[in-house]
Amino acid sequence: MERVLLLSMGFGAGHNSAAQALLHVMEERNARVMYVDLLDWIPTKAHPLLQTGYHRMLNRFPAVYHYLYDWTHQSRWFRYVSGEAIKRAGWMIRRQLVRRLSQFRPTKVVATHPFALMWLSSHWRRIPSFCVVTDYELHPIWLSSTPDVLCTASGISVPPQAQRRLWQSATRIIETGIPVRREFLQNAPKQEARRLLGLSPDCPVVLVMGGGEGMGPVRETVRELENAGPICQVVVLTGKNEALMYELTRHSLPPHIRVEGFRPDVPLFMDAADLLITKPGGLTITEAMVKRLPMLLLNALPGQEEANRRYLLRHRVAETVQFGRLSQQMKRWLESPARREHAAQVMSKLASGNAADRIADEVLQPTRHRALR
Repeated sequence: MERVLLLSMGFGAGHNSAAQALLHVMEERNARVMYVDLLDWIPTKAHPLLQTGYHRMLNRFPAVYHYLYDWTHQSRWFRYVSGEAIKRAGWMIRRQLVRRLSQFRPTKVVATHPFALMWLSSHWRRIPSFCVVTDYELHPIWLSSTPDVLCTASGISVPPQAQRRLWQSATRIIETGIPVRREFLQNAPKQEARRLLGLSPDCPVVLVMGGGEGMGPVRETVRELENAGPICQVVVLTGKNEALMYELTRHSLPPHIRVEGFRPDVPLFMDAADLLITKPGGLTITEAMVKRLPMLLLNALPGQEEANRRYLLRHRVAETVQFGRLSQQMKRWLESPARREHAAQVMSKLASGNAADRIADEVLQPTRHRALR
């Protein structure tokens, strides 16, 4: 029986969501899987500081994050220095990881966050390792730990720096797609989904999301939709962002706009919708493509979300929100079933939905490698 150590890191909901999708598939195949969110190995009191600091940098100082992202792209020296800093900063994680590796003795290691394998000591590098890239660009930092296999989306951008690193290493790239939870593979008829959610079955639905953390210019979007008139039903999901939920609901909204907090039935909302307005987070847009749901993209957060946006625009399954013209953009999509159908056909080729199974096939196939004894 394969013993798989599955590592993630909960900066944003996407990495953990991808890991959980893999967990369920591999357990169904009778693999023994230990799933760890590496943030759990940092003292609990530090969690709010880390999460708040990360989100604050993205929202208030995007230029700083953009600078760091670009420099780790372009500069080998900066990439080395930042990699060493990450390894040293995660000494608590590294210590716990060594202990768990000794106890569990995995035969394979799978990571859905680029930092996770950096804390593996050289003693454990003989174990076959797999990284699951959760965005639509291969940033060179995914190669910092030289995994044996990189599982990526179809046709993603591989910048020259990453191409050089791939040439120097023995890492294989396999275009598996990005894994999503099984719930997103189950489709309800649109009108039935609307009835189950208390929506009018015959009126178009536009879904507004800011990812699991409710980030991005959701407030500005709702403000413009308030003034646009009831051209459709609008459902806003604020995720775990309670402050955003409070701000949007503290005054009365027009009856065509409905605001919800965290909901476990996001797949059903996507089944009910004709169009999604969202920031281009890797997992959110993958889930939307699996549901064949065209998108209007809010301002991308710097770094990987900009790459995700370029990917969707290149394949013409989305367009960028233009504030001041949002209602016209929505009408063009809602009044053109042929355009939505064409986008759905393209998305069916980009995200088939079987990524978790394809990754499990690769991870669980027999190899000549053996866990350390």
